[in-house]
Amino acid sequence: FPSHDRRIGLVVVAVEDHLSHSSAVFTGNPPSPTSAPAGIYEPVDAREKITWCRRDRNCTQLAKAVVYEARGESVLGRYAVAHVVVNRTKHERFPNTISEVLRQRKQFSYQLDYWKQKRPTQKDWDSAYIVGYDVLNDKVEDPSMGSVYYHKKTIKPRWAKSMEYAMSIDNHIFYRE
Repeated sequence: FPSHDRRIGLVVVAVEDHLSHSSAVFTGNPPSPTSAPAGIYEPVDAREKITWCRRDRNCTQLAKAVVYEARGESVLGRYAVAHVVVNRTKHERFPNTISEVLRQRKQFSYQLDYWKQKRPTQKDWDSAYIVGYDVLNDKVEDPSMGSVYYHKKTIKPRWAKSMEYAMSIDNHIFYRE
């Protein structure tokens, strides 16, 4: 069923258990047959998104970050984490490629300890590929509201005091600079 987060006006429709169906995230409300002009709303099949992401180096790297940083989070939480990575590529204080952003020292914990984590399932990977596709192809609004930092709620990093709190989603707190 679709879920709606009134704080940011995002309708999320995700079909993760049945990859034969479309999986999409919409900005705003899904169009009704009488209100949407033809050609505006064209959902991409989940398998097409997965295939595209597996073939695109940036998407594959983004999906890996989503798997190891946020696979236990809600769909909204996974999109927020992916957007932080992409937001950094657009920010002057960070490198401008996904690969360089993810390789920054002490920024993404999975880079040091992903081998300690439980092995991801195919469902984890497929979900992350879909998130990567949607974020890189501007198919979803940024639920992190422009954040370039986040951390788990269970830790209290010193740097957080100097950042602007944006929001909390699931087990993460997001910040803007």
